[in-house]
Amino acid sequence: LDELEARLVSASRVVDLHRRLETRTAALLDDTTRLFAASRTDALTGAGNRLRFDEDVETMLSRAQRYGHPCSLALCDLDYFKSFNDTLGHVAGDEALRRVAEAMRNNLRASDTLYRYGGEEFVVLLVEQSVGDAVRAMERMRTAIERLSIPSPRTGGALTVSIGVAQVDPSQDATPETWIERADGCLYDAKHRGRNRVVPEPPPPSKR
Repeated sequence: LDELEARLVSASRVVDLHRRLETRTAALLDDTTRLFAASRTDALTGAGNRLRFDEDVETMLSRAQRYGHPCSLALCDLDYFKSFNDTLGHVAGDEALRRVAEAMRNNLRASDTLYRYGGEEFVVLLVEQSVGDAVRAMERMRTAIERLSIPSPRTGGALTVSIGVAQVDPSQDATPETWIERADGCLYDAKHRGRNRVVPEPPPPSKR
C-alpha cells in the first residue's frame, strides 16, 4: 500500500507537470500568434503594414501566374496631405489617417486587404476582381473618404484621395514590382488630371 501510494503521488505530480506545460505552451503559442500579427499591422491605422503587403502581393501574383485568376492592385494617395500636416500638425494628421483607413476598410469586401504603404499612401489588393470591378470598388472608397468631410487646408474643401488601379498580367508581371509600377503610373495620371479621381490602366490595344 505504501508503494502504491508513492506511485500515485508520483503520477499525480507528472500529470500536474504536463498540465502546467500544456498551459504554458498554449500561452506561448498565443503570444507568438499575437506578435506575428502585430509585426504585420500598422500601429496607427490597423491596416496591414509594408511587410505584410510584400508577403501577400507575392502570394497573389504566384496564384495569378499559376491559375490565371484576375486580381487587381490599387495605389491610393491622400491629396495635399503634406500641407495638411504642415498646417494642422501631425496629431491631426494621425487622426485623419485613422479615419480614412476606417472608411477604406468599411468599403472593401472581406476578401480584399488594405495596407498602409507609407506616409499617406495606402494599397488595396482586390482578390478575383478585374480592373473594371476594382475601379467600381475604388470609386465607392473615394466617395466615402470625401464624405468624411475632413477639412483640407490646401483646397478649402474636403480631404480627398487619388487612386491608380492595375490588373495583374501574368504574361508581363514576373515580379510584383512591375505590377506596382503600372498602378503607380495610373496614380500619377490621377494626380496629373486634377486629383480626387480613380484612374485605371488603359486596356491593351485590340489586335486586328
